[in-house]
Amino acid sequence: MSRSVLFTFKAKEEEIERKKLQDREKVQAQLGRVEEETKRLALIRELLVGFDSAVQRQGGGMQKYLFGYKIE
Repeated sequence: MSRSVLFTFKAKEEEIERKKLQDREKVQAQLGRVEEETKRLALIRELLVGFDSAVQRQGGGMQKYLFGYKIE
């Protein structure tokens, strides 16, 4: 094999590795965002369950409000 073929092959290999690393970094960043959103959704769910429990304890005659809007 000539030097130019080897050089081209090695350059292509390095480019593939560079792209793999970039893709891996993108996936890790996206997984981090997904984990944060999952935590936020779990917190919101806990708050809503707690709110629902409080409303149920108060009874059916009470006006129910959620985030400032009347719920009927």
